[in-house]
Amino acid sequence: MNFHKTPIALAVLAACGALPLAANAAPTVSWNTPANSAVLSGAVSGSACAVTTSSDTTRVTFWADNWQINNDYSAPFNCDFPTTQLSDGAYKLRAVAYDASGASSEADLNITLNNSGTPTVTPTPTVTPTSATSTPAPLSGSLDVWFKAPLANSTVNGVLNGGTNCYVNASGSIASVRFSIDGTALNTDSSPADGMQCVLDTTKFSNGSHQLTATAVAADGSTRNDMITINVQNTSVTPVVTVTPTATPTATPTPTATPTPTATPTPTLTVSATPTPSPTTSPALRLGAISDAIGATIPTSTPTPTVTPTPTVTPTPTVTPTPTPTTGVSATAAPLSGSLDVWFKAPVAGSTVSGLLNGGTNCYVNASGVARRVLPGQHGAQYRYDHVGWHAVRDRHHQVRERHAPAEGHGV
Repeated sequence: MNFHKTPIALAVLAACGALPLAANAAPTVSWNTPANSAVLSGAVSGSACAVTTSSDTTRVTFWADNWQINNDYSAPFNCDFPTTQLSDGAYKLRAVAYDASGASSEADLNITLNNSGTPTVTPTPTVTPTSATSTPAPLSGSLDVWFKAPLANSTVNGVLNGGTNCYVNASGSIASVRFSIDGTALNTDSSPADGMQCVLDTTKFSNGSHQLTATAVAADGSTRNDMITINVQNTSVTPVVTVTPTATPTATPTPTATPTPTATPTPTLTVSATPTPSPTTSPALRLGAISDAIGATIPTSTPTPTVTPTPTVTPTPTVTPTPTPTTGVSATAAPLSGSLDVWFKAPVAGSTVSGLLNGGTNCYVNASGVARRVLPGQHGAQYRYDHVGWHAVRDRHHQVRERHAPAEGHGV
């Protein structure tokens, strides 16, 4: 007997479980070590930092909060965590597993870093001048565009003149990419093969939040947008503060002394020679006779007037501003062993930055593989290649890419 698989029959069979349905479940991941609430120090790697995943897992990325530790592309999946490169304190240790289709799942646990010892002073690296650097060409696939730099919600200043400080990545048949800020056109990059870069002079816009937009235009005229918020903060000229002089109080005038009244002698003879302090002068009552009788002269009492002293004016002291101390620069890690890769260590994705990120641990990447060079800079890589692809980048943050050349000469 032959059965015809009509659409209705197939639906019935699928509902009854006779036919398998296509599944697109994300891979599973769970932590083996370290334990939740563990205290870590030094280098943590291998079996001391391990996860268990489902068999369809092709890649696991490890993070401490938003600080990427490393990527592992084959089982067993382990992290290689140099804890001394982070400040002591509490962190969330994260493992994100991906399958071949880009589906992902995450497992987290809480850890505390507690390192001790005298830090090694690292000489300040030489600052390499910024130059125009090629950025990625569009990827194959459906039409899309996403910012790689600057990061969403980051703080920018000065002129972002192309290169890796202002660019996007895209997919599909891209003819051009138009850039604008708050609806004001900036530039159009019509040669996407060598990267899609924007030019933004932030000094022409007010300090504060702005919307930066990239519009990818396909060969057939269709478009796709990506918009991020950036915080423009250019240094303003600080006005000179004029010190207002303190008002001098008016001195209280010295009072005029009141004339001393003449004491009135007591008409009755008393033993006490103290005069009665009556302010009114009365005619002398037989003064000569009384003087003859007692053989003495009645003294006159003169009170001393009270003088109010002039107050002293105290000048207002001048406040001297306390200088801000300068922080030293810490060492960064050399490339790890393994397959070729590169990823950002600082600044943290989604963080706010300003001023000059002058090498050291405030702006650097880590990498793996036998690297010939990392451009620009040395003594620690400066940027990373995003192996996660645009799907994962759009789920989290856009990231800056740098060209990383291995020993055989191919860059990532």
